[in-house]
Amino acid sequence: MEIKHKTYNLDLVLPEITQGTLEQFEKFLEKTIEEMGSVKLAVFNGGIVRAAIAAGWVDISLDEIPNMPPGKITYLSGKITKHVEAARQVAPE
Repeated sequence: MEIKHKTYNLDLVLPEITQGTLEQFEKFLEKTIEEMGSVKLAVFNGGIVRAAIAAGWVDISLDEIPNMPPGKITYLSGKITKHVEAARQVAPE
């Protein structure tokens, strides 16, 4: 696969993926995740919301988070994540 992007000055060619190279990639990915430590979904969602609060994006007290319904945290986390994804869209060439 060829990757060209003028704005980011990219001109790369990714090699064809074989079963062996895919297995190697997944082992590297697994090792990286293990080194980072596992993250539980509830902790991850709460972390996203807490980070948004700390950044001043969400006007909620950090003290309120532990007593909120998990569904509310999941909803907020999803909305925040979509907001971040929109900001990270790749610029057109």
